[in-house]
Amino acid sequence: MKTAARILVGILLVTLFLGCELIERDPSLEQGDFPDDGKGAVKIVFNGGLFKSTTLVPLVVMEISTYDIQGTLEGGGDSFQNSIGVNDSFFQSDLTPGLWTISVEAKNADGIIIGGGGTTAQITAGYTTAVQIEIGPLSGVGTLDLTLLWDKKLFVSDAIESGAGAVLVQGG
Repeated sequence: MKTAARILVGILLVTLFLGCELIERDPSLEQGDFPDDGKGAVKIVFNGGLFKSTTLVPLVVMEISTYDIQGTLEGGGDSFQNSIGVNDSFFQSDLTPGLWTISVEAKNADGIIIGGGGTTAQITAGYTTAVQIEIGPLSGVGTLDLTLLWDKKLFVSDAIESGAGAVLVQGG
């Protein structure tokens, strides 16, 4: 019995870590109380903070203050958007069944976008689809200003080569 319980817990944890969707009845609604309007709902769980940060001493505060959430039904025709605080939970009901694309922008207290994430969710009529979204730092290329000064007597060459192949020469 303990082995079966451990296997079940392990399967659930793997499912959560892989970001797979979980479909469940909305616990706040009793059986038969879910509106019979052919609509479904989505609940989003955020994996707090920014993961895999590759920022070098950022000029902005990297602490998440709000999440801006947008969802769009595949093929268009229906969408939602909302903003929530970092400690708030998100639940959106009255969604047309189908495949939804959900994107999230994480903002700091100054309203600057510092990260984001997204997923897809298959909404089923009469059910709440729970999804996890991992928020990561913005991707792309940034800039780095670097000034190096040294005494010419310490080194034979006065050139520095970066990993990308660019060369910065500091003479004198």
